[in-house]
Amino acid sequence: MGSVMPSTPSQASRSTRCGLFLVLSLTLMAGPARAGSITVESIISESAARQGALEQVPANATVERTRCQEIGMPGGSYRYRCTVEYQMTPVQQGDGAAGPDRQHPV
Repeated sequence: MGSVMPSTPSQASRSTRCGLFLVLSLTLMAGPARAGSITVESIISESAARQGALEQVPANATVERTRCQEIGMPGGSYRYRCTVEYQMTPVQQGDGAAGPDRQHPV
């Protein structure tokens, strides 16, 4: 008796799936939502860790959430880890009113 080879997806089917995956990946990477987070640790205090993270948030971002945790260390000491999550604020394009007058240069 002969053995039957299991059917495999055709080359076109595999190519289509790869193409769809690529398009989906590029779409997700190029999406308008730009979020980020910054995590800072401190052995001094929770507020020092929080302040250190907040100082690193980009100027055109809005802080969405801040969370901190106390981490026990050997010898009864602690370190503090704070994460600040932020959302980038779109930069507004001006209408040109504040720029130089291109028709009548000074």
